[in-house]
This record gives sequence, C-alpha cells and structure tokens, in this order.
Amino acid sequence: MRLTLNLKTVLIAAAVLAASFFVSLKAMDWLSPRATTTAPPVAQLPPLPPVAKSSIVVAPVAIAISAIREQAEKAAPRNFAGKADNPISQILENADIGWSAVRGPMAAAGDKDVLTISTPLSGKLNVTGSLSSKATGALGDALGSVLGGDAAKRIGA
Repeated sequence: MRLTLNLKTVLIAAAVLAASFFVSLKAMDWLSPRATTTAPPVAQLPPLPPVAKSSIVVAPVAIAISAIREQAEKAAPRNFAGKADNPISQILENADIGWSAVRGPMAAAGDKDVLTISTPLSGKLNVTGSLSSKATGALGDALGSVLGGDAAKRIGA
C-alpha cells in the first residue's frame, strides 16, 4: 500500500508536531525546579594604579631623499648676513666685522644610516679697524727684521 501525500496530510502532521513541541516545553517548565538563588553581589574594585612605564615603538619608515632635500631647500634661507664681535681686541681696535653669504641649491645623498646634505656657499667678509699700538710695534719689528731696520719706518710714513 502506498501512502499518498497531499497538502491536507502534510499540514495536519506539521500541526501535530508543533503542538507536541509546545506541550513538552510547558511540561518541562512545570516539572523542573525554579532557580531560587540570586546572583552574588558584585564588589566595587579599587581603580588600577597608573602605569609608570613608557613604551617605545620601533617602526620602519621610508622617506624619499628627494623629499628631505625639498624640505631642507624650503626651510633654509638663501641669504645670510650678520655682524661679529671683535675676537682680537688686543690687536685690532675699533673693529667693524660684517659678513654676508649666499647659498646655492641643496643636494642630498644617502646610504645606509648616513644622510648627506650639501650646498655651495659664496660670500664676503668685511673687517675694518685700526691696529693697536702694541700690534703696530710688533708688525714694525717683524717688517724691520725682514726688510731692514728702516724699511718699516718708511712704509709707516
């Protein structure tokens, strides 16, 4: 004998299966003991002490040499000028020392653990002043010993 499955039979079987599931679920709720214990109270913990350690992160970084050169080119001024104090006041009196320099384009080169940045500089140094009497005497004596005793006096005159 062969069973014929029609829609009505399938629906009745599904309804019986669903009803048996819900009836067994309610029976387990009714027969099983209820949980009467409550969760333990949660204790407040003190805050953690602050961390006194420092961390170091080492990360490989690749920066193009051309980018370093461009930033150095932008950051460095093209013209330099200034005045200097008299470093040899015993020899040079009333000294006025001024200097100026102009830098050319920068070039950058690199190798492992080495970075070289170079630029050509051109400039001038102006020093004006007068020799002190002590230096004049010493210079006269030096010229006199080289050129003759009265040569320094003739040059000075």
